[in-house]
Amino acid sequence: MYSPKVLKRIKQLIKGKTAYLVPSIPSNDDIELSALLNIPVFSGDPQKNALYSTKSGAKTIFNTCDMPIPAGSYNIYDEKEFVLTLTKLIAYNFNVNTWIFKIDDEFNGRGHASFSIEQCKVLVELRNRKLPVTEDLILKIHEILNSVLPLKIKIAMPHLHRNYSEYIRKFVQKGGVIEAAPNCMPSQVSSSCIGFKIDPTGEIEVLGSYDKCFSHEYVTCGYFFPQKAVPNLNLYTICQTIGKALYDQGVFGYASLDIISFSDPTNKSHDDSNSGNKLFWAVDLNCYMTSYVASTMFFEFLMGGQLDQYSGVYTIPKQISGFFCLNIQISLK
Repeated sequence: MYSPKVLKRIKQLIKGKTAYLVPSIPSNDDIELSALLNIPVFSGDPQKNALYSTKSGAKTIFNTCDMPIPAGSYNIYDEKEFVLTLTKLIAYNFNVNTWIFKIDDEFNGRGHASFSIEQCKVLVELRNRKLPVTEDLILKIHEILNSVLPLKIKIAMPHLHRNYSEYIRKFVQKGGVIEAAPNCMPSQVSSSCIGFKIDPTGEIEVLGSYDKCFSHEYVTCGYFFPQKAVPNLNLYTICQTIGKALYDQGVFGYASLDIISFSDPTNKSHDDSNSGNKLFWAVDLNCYMTSYVASTMFFEFLMGGQLDQYSGVYTIPKQISGFFCLNIQISLK
């Protein structure tokens, strides 16, 4: 928009052709640019896309379509409300070991923090006593949290929020959520992402799925394609459900759904290879084209293969597969 020469050149390139603008994170600038180029934008209302890309906004969509989500609460904008909400969640869910806090508009673990019940001996003792939930118990937990939370909170990126005061100030300013973590070791929890596309007509297409790779807790450093954490996961049904809920709210374009999967705690067998005993929770939404969705489309352009929209398995012609592997080996050498 600041370069008339660029605008003129783009107009020349798309003249007489079908063209539309695909934004990364949709904004009003994209609408203005589309007006200058006289082409449509492949996105709904930027404000709605932004709303449902927040941690709290995603929860409203998940609740609308009855997706499995962790116990928790969202749309929290006050420190007293934050502590009181956490108090009640602990009282009514004493079996949960760890609670995760997420700032609404952050991404890639930047706004994550956590609190482990097992780090507080007094809370562990209260849990072991298996007391009924009463007002006295809630007041006791509230008193404990006010004293230990600033000391025991674990911030995912301490270089962004150096202590509890800085973190909670940003949390209440932007809003956020509290949610339970699965009762198992972090190494036993898999995190995956499903990319999909919502057309302006309401048609929904699965683009691919990925398993996340973490540099450290909650911070993603890469993806493995396709996802294998839950082999029997029906990607098509999940994307149809989420996509229709978004479309009903006026959202379309590219999107991705984050899920976490873990073994069923009621299953006595601890064999993680039994995918039939895997559970999953929906935890986040991105209502825009992420770099990972874009890379999937580039991979599709190079390989010309076939994606199974139900399982996420991607197959490519044998001759292309051999050529692709050969190139990888050469580049490694």
